[in-house]
Amino acid sequence: MERDIIVISAVNNANQKAYFDTIVGNNTKDKIYLLSTQECSDFFPTEENRKCLPTPYAKQQGALLREGDTTLWWLRTIGYSQIQSAYVAEGEILVSGAANDSQYITIRPVLKVDLMALNTVD
Repeated sequence: MERDIIVISAVNNANQKAYFDTIVGNNTKDKIYLLSTQECSDFFPTEENRKCLPTPYAKQQGALLREGDTTLWWLRTIGYSQIQSAYVAEGEILVSGAANDSQYITIRPVLKVDLMALNTVD
């Protein structure tokens, strides 16, 4: 099955930088997760790289469109308070964050695939 090729990843939350007087979460093991602010900078080193175009489904569900039809996307780093998380807007990482229940911000999930097992999927 396709889900069997998704690798469980050690997600390091304890070493995340706390930009404000907030508590970071515990380390976890997940198949699907969001990037931290540091990982976002590492994997997408320029603002241009970080710009995200929404899928038609995301647009249909109310994704907020910005300049150049880009959309906002969540990061897992805690923002200004425990009920806020950092996000990316037009390629800029906004560490102060937005309310976690903001429904117009999209997600850009991370998952790792075992490419060697890919050949065994029916």
